[in-house]
Amino acid sequence: IYRYFETKAELAVSAGTVYWQMVAGKYTDVLSQKDYQEQSGLRQMEWIFHIYSEIFEKEFLFLKFIQEFDIFIQRYHISKEHLENYEEQILNLRPYMTNALEKGLRDGSLIFSYTVDEIYFSITHTLLSLMQKLACSGHILSSDERVGLALQVEITGGLLLKGLSSE
Repeated sequence: IYRYFETKAELAVSAGTVYWQMVAGKYTDVLSQKDYQEQSGLRQMEWIFHIYSEIFEKEFLFLKFIQEFDIFIQRYHISKEHLENYEEQILNLRPYMTNALEKGLRDGSLIFSYTVDEIYFSITHTLLSLMQKLACSGHILSSDERVGLALQVEITGGLLLKGLSSE
């Protein structure tokens, strides 16, 4: 390992980069299909939110990993320069949502007064933060079991989508 990585941080960042690439690859193919492309911006956003729900249900270990990875990055003060490849993998997903948001503005199915980037980053951070929190500590208290974890992700996505919808 030390032939390829000089530090533990380099190994962790490389692993995180590959993990993001692997998980994203499982879910982005559907967003390239003709059925998806022909949908309104609102319907495309519904597909994207469905993918978030699917990731939550099927990629619990990934969500736990990125939670721990974020803590690791902060603890060891990993510079932004060392995270460029990692960030690139995350931002490779950005066009799927920004294209849907822009299409929704054009076709009138979505309405919002913020920039597309402001909406994208707010939605992404909201959903991923919730998913990470629920994956890592969703069953600490007995009251946490009143509403299913996956249902909470679905409800949050629905609320966000409703706030963007012009319908």
